Amino acid sequence: PDDAEKRNAVLFSAASGKDLQFFPQYYQPYETALAQILKRSDSIASLQTKKPAAAQRLKMEIDKTGLQEDRLRILPVHSRFGFWTALIDAEDGKPIQYLPLDIDTL
Repeated sequence: PDDAEKRNAVLFSAASGKDLQFFPQYYQPYETALAQILKRSDSIASLQTKKPAAAQRLKMEIDKTGLQEDRLRILPVHSRFGFWTALIDAEDGKPIQYLPLDIDTL
């Protein structure tokens, strides 16, 4: 929210377990954030270099998509279920698949 009072209300709600998913009035269309999403994403090759423990699991999941590695990018995702990894289309930024894989802890 732009308003400081509303922003504080959301922050205090989050501290008590009622996070942003309970405030749909602040949602925005996915398309408005595509440039930012692509900028924050990382290449599959980069992850495999940084986190070799994830390489085999990622290859298996990529094979399931039927797409080439260079067509995909990865993005860490935080949800109420924990930290996951999104495989996104490198061309349009749309999600292809979500993996129950926390790339930051591998």
